[in-house]
Amino acid sequence: MRVRSLLLATVLILLTTTGFLTVRHQLVPTANALPPANGVVLADSGYANLRPCAFHDDERCKPTLQPANGHQLIVWCAVTPFSGENSRLYGLGDYPLPGWFMVTDPMSSTTGFIHITLVHLLRAVPWCADQEGEVARTAPPVTSTPPYEGVPDPKAPEMINSHLVLPLSRSAGGGSWHAVKLRNYQSETNVVVRCHTDDTVVRTLSVHTDANGSASAEQGCYFVGDGGHWAETGIVQANPDTSGPAAAPTVTLAKGAVRERAFWYRVTVAGYPPNTDLSVLCHDTASPAGFRQFKLRTGADGRATAENGCFSGDGPDHWVTVGGVTSNHVAWGAASATGAPATTASRATDPPPPTMGSLSIGWSSAHPSWITITTRGLGSGTYDYTCHFGSGGDRTFKVTVSADPQTFDNGNTCYDQIPGDTVWLTIGSARSNTLTVAGPPPPPPPAQPTGRSETVGGVTHTWTNYTNAGGTAGPVIPAHQTVLVSCKTTGFRVANGNTWWYRIASPGWDNRFYASSDAFYNNGQTSGSLVGTPWVDPAVPDC
Repeated sequence: MRVRSLLLATVLILLTTTGFLTVRHQLVPTANALPPANGVVLADSGYANLRPCAFHDDERCKPTLQPANGHQLIVWCAVTPFSGENSRLYGLGDYPLPGWFMVTDPMSSTTGFIHITLVHLLRAVPWCADQEGEVARTAPPVTSTPPYEGVPDPKAPEMINSHLVLPLSRSAGGGSWHAVKLRNYQSETNVVVRCHTDDTVVRTLSVHTDANGSASAEQGCYFVGDGGHWAETGIVQANPDTSGPAAAPTVTLAKGAVRERAFWYRVTVAGYPPNTDLSVLCHDTASPAGFRQFKLRTGADGRATAENGCFSGDGPDHWVTVGGVTSNHVAWGAASATGAPATTASRATDPPPPTMGSLSIGWSSAHPSWITITTRGLGSGTYDYTCHFGSGGDRTFKVTVSADPQTFDNGNTCYDQIPGDTVWLTIGSARSNTLTVAGPPPPPPPAQPTGRSETVGGVTHTWTNYTNAGGTAGPVIPAHQTVLVSCKTTGFRVANGNTWWYRIASPGWDNRFYASSDAFYNNGQTSGSLVGTPWVDPAVPDC
């Protein structure tokens, strides 16, 4: 089990001349083990500002974190305003209840204050002890967020006891895939899951919860090696389940029904990802490199069976391969019209195939998408030739051979225009080489993003709609990460009055998401406090 060491800020200082309240010792326990979360962010803007001090929302106390709706917090106590001018809380008028909660973000170990209107309590908390050694308040514990005008009724009970589990899915490429399964989340919403190895995010994915608040992704987190692996949603975190090895996929072959003078291959696969298309290649003794390829789609249980993907009467050995997995080998010969074994084995029709000769095919330069055919050692005569396609739809035609060798390049042989498809030719038991249809040229590499480098002072959320800090949530910018911003624009006014927003150009955001410039240093600084830093960097061009 991965244990994350969480260090708690423990300082509370009252500056009576300025109205500041900051974190002081003896308010937050110093033990390494944290209590469970007892509060959930629930704000009209979609996020809350966590500040190092209370009763100020301006440049004197800039936010260090902006946890999003649904983010769970450890709420320690409630703080009330003092008498005089500071009794009027920011944006709350003269409402007599306490105005701030003292909280710790369990994911980043950051401790500070958040407006009481932006946090829904799951359990009661006491009042914070008075400053400068006075006795604790005797008022009853705060039990719920008061119904301030304009604040919606809390929906946080849907998020109580949210769960994230990472069951083992399958082994692949020296590592293992772990499914992502969520429950007890807010219904019909996108949840971003970040997969970590130690402190590095190695994969990010988004899953959508159903009406019950559940979601799952079979191909969730991919981890290589032992230890140091975990995932989180910003609400909860989990370690991967390694209780047993992932079941290896299996491929089983059996002799199927009679088809002319041959038998169908009955192919069964199991242990594959659900609802996935697999490519099955059929082999026999006459064509050990494979003679037919077809697609097989797994069901929800990762299993599938094909009864008529390919057939053969050329024995004695038959098998199939699916990727790097080879089936068992099954022996049979040709079948008579009644299904009994026949003395001649073939996948072709009468006349009997020649016992000598070879075929080769190539792409025609005179007739694009058509093949050229070159025969050797067949002898003069008219033959049936069959064009086989990996995508299916084999066709048989006649060709008259009058020379040896002889090449046919007349735009009337076989053609294939499906990118990635395979084609080969047979005349009796003679089989040609296999050609693969070229795919479209690869797209040019994406243009490298341009912009000005800016650094955030804390974990910063991004959004598609900067006018209301909403729309679709984008990837979170980790604390103290430097990103490229392409331009600035005005939009949603954050708590301290700052209306500037940056459009994030770095890969992953791709100029599709915006973040409030309030979360950035905006002066070239890359660490330290945001207090006293500019609201926006004037060197960033307007959008």
